[in-house]
Amino acid sequence: MSLMKEVDFENDKEDTRIGGKSSSREILFQNKCKDYLFNNDTISDGIISQIEYANFLVSYSIHESRVCSGSPQDVCTNKSFESIDLQLQLSFIWALCPNESTAEENKKCFSDLYGQGKEFGWVTGIDGNHTNIA
Repeated sequence: MSLMKEVDFENDKEDTRIGGKSSSREILFQNKCKDYLFNNDTISDGIISQIEYANFLVSYSIHESRVCSGSPQDVCTNKSFESIDLQLQLSFIWALCPNESTAEENKKCFSDLYGQGKEFGWVTGIDGNHTNIA
């Protein structure tokens, strides 16, 4: 079974943050995230998965925020989805299974996610702008 949720990242202009405008660092992060997750290498398999999400966070930590050196012995270089901060894992999962849903809907969504196997995420749309949950 496939969960369907359409997301239009290109035309999403609404800012739901409490403070209103996004800072330049937030905008940079959002743009880098979209560039990474929507590039041809990432979407070539037809899914933006939790693995690619974790890979983006590692890449961003190394190349943009310089939190991580990128050397093999650096603790953040080889992070998997399961080893990133729990709040970051939940952010990804809640994007797939919104926490505004009823408890029964959440239970079904989580069950569907874990039934997908090793990878779960968004199935990429034909135009590259819209996605559906896998």
